[in-house]
Amino acid sequence: MPFSLLFIGLALLLATLSYYAVETPLRTQSARLKQVLGYGLLAGTALATGPSMGAININQALSPAPLPIEYQRYADPATICHGQIVDDCLKGDLNTDKEVRVLGDSHAAMLDHFFDQLGKEFRFKAGIITASSCVTIPGFDYQRIPECAQNPCQTQINQAQEHLPTAKVIFLAASWDWPLVSTDFQDALKNFLFTLIQAGARIHVMEQEPLLRKNPIRVLRLQSMGLAGSRINIDLAYQQANPNLRSLASHRAGITKLNFEASVFFDFAPFADGNPLYMGEHHLNEVGAKPYANAARGAFTKIIN
Repeated sequence: MPFSLLFIGLALLLATLSYYAVETPLRTQSARLKQVLGYGLLAGTALATGPSMGAININQALSPAPLPIEYQRYADPATICHGQIVDDCLKGDLNTDKEVRVLGDSHAAMLDHFFDQLGKEFRFKAGIITASSCVTIPGFDYQRIPECAQNPCQTQINQAQEHLPTAKVIFLAASWDWPLVSTDFQDALKNFLFTLIQAGARIHVMEQEPLLRKNPIRVLRLQSMGLAGSRINIDLAYQQANPNLRSLASHRAGITKLNFEASVFFDFAPFADGNPLYMGEHHLNEVGAKPYANAARGAFTKIIN
């Protein structure tokens, strides 16, 4: 807050000086001296902020180096089947016949490296089909999401439906707090679970991971500039979604609820060895997905076997 107030104060001061010393003299036919002063200030400002005065170099010198790209994303957008289809969308051990399907929104997409690591360890391949703000199951009420995300959502739902008739093991992952508000989605999820269980599939619902109150990458940036970053606390709002999800799926055989928030992984989150495990308040990054997979190893030993 102090830095925000300082920024606002400086912006108002500079805006006032610009208005009275530069803009007004240039707009009105006042004394020639004021016009000359206005043009001089305008030219001086342009030079002071231009590359010729080294402002860009100064800014680069004072700004911390950006984190490596793997800390800023949950997977390479050129290879991830998130809102698009890339090859066969398979991760893990591609030489085995043992296959699982992973469906959901961006909280499923951030598990791209998670399933790739576990798949190679336990010798299974995972077909991951996701879309932003979209749980990629039949009947998802995509009309509620932004218009720009609706077509990718429908495309991924259609793609997922092609594989569901032969799917024997399915993982669902999402930011459950938002979709579960809709009764239409609740009905769609119930129908989805019932249909697949009747077909003999096993379903593993991954509950929502802890959310953060602040962006850890932004906090690290402030700290590197000498500005003390405040403590990052867990946003407990996510905990309201998990009980609702359990209640919806609790009375159905063949469904396993997976929750790893009590694992040692989250004892260190959102940092490990000074590096962020989250790419923002809601999503793990590429680096964080790997120790998260280690935390889930025990559960996957039972699931896969």
